[in-house]
Amino acid sequence: MAQPVLLLHSDLAGSNTMRHLLTTTTRHHQLLAVLSATALFAGCVGTEVDEEDDEVEVLGKSDGASSGFLGNYAVTSPFRLNDIAVVPALGPALVHLRSARQNPGEAVVRAIESQDLGLLSTAIRNLPTSYRTAIVDRLNPILFPVKDQIADLAGQLEQLVVGFEIHSDLLIYERSRILGITKERHSLDSIVFSLNGRSIAVDIQGVAEEGHGRISSKGEASLDDVDFDLSLGRLLLDAAGPYVFPRFGTTDLHSTLTKLIDCDRIGAEIAQVISFVDAAGRCREALASLNEKVQTGLVLEIAVRNGRGTIQNGTLSNGSWNWTLKLGSVELELPLRFEARRQ
Repeated sequence: MAQPVLLLHSDLAGSNTMRHLLTTTTRHHQLLAVLSATALFAGCVGTEVDEEDDEVEVLGKSDGASSGFLGNYAVTSPFRLNDIAVVPALGPALVHLRSARQNPGEAVVRAIESQDLGLLSTAIRNLPTSYRTAIVDRLNPILFPVKDQIADLAGQLEQLVVGFEIHSDLLIYERSRILGITKERHSLDSIVFSLNGRSIAVDIQGVAEEGHGRISSKGEASLDDVDFDLSLGRLLLDAAGPYVFPRFGTTDLHSTLTKLIDCDRIGAEIAQVISFVDAAGRCREALASLNEKVQTGLVLEIAVRNGRGTIQNGTLSNGSWNWTLKLGSVELELPLRFEARRQ
């Protein structure tokens, strides 16, 4: 009669309710009381849960027969976001700069409009068409020699962000022998970007969450739900450092932008049409803001739900879970299959 009681709680194991029960100082005793009460109301009369059910197997401690379930499981989750949706992940300014090959002056004007640059952005948004055209025509001769480089920079960064793999670790380090309740730690280990056929791995530090799941005596595993915030922009720029910026003779995004976009000349030309703003100063402010938004504002919100699988002989097989990724205004829900071997 013990098994029906456990099945009643299989969905509870990965929930916030279970997490709360198991983090109190008397968590196992409380859980036993809940299970015993449930058994009574479910008609499982005669089921006994005694103190022996509270025995716990701990990773690295040989204090009894090993279930073979505990250990660290490495999982690779690939994502091709642009195969699923149009992802303006880099922000509107860099997206506009991507079109610089066709009309560099228009690309820069649109990038300025998309930034919050106070009076300059407002003025350009509200200019009559003839004045706007005059600005674009004045900027094109300045930008034409570097238009391909501007577009290439934006395109290379976009290529990095739309396709990547996340390598994560699932550490199952404790399990109650009878109830099967586990303690586990989910962590993001690294991210692998793809650029021009090259794989670029960047380590992820400090992104982890503790939780509780359940593994039955047959190895049927229910994993806890987890939520992560991943600083994708910073990781992307780390990947771009050795492989993108040196192509322009620079070392980071800000220095690359300032090398390609001459704010003094651009500001002087804009001032011929709009004379009441410091266009050169605002241009420099725009480039600094663009760099800052990519570095700190590009955050990937991750929610992992409904993790399931079977653990046998050091392998977590038939794994499935749902990943929800939110990047800016884009939100994608991705059901994934996986298999993981114990490390």
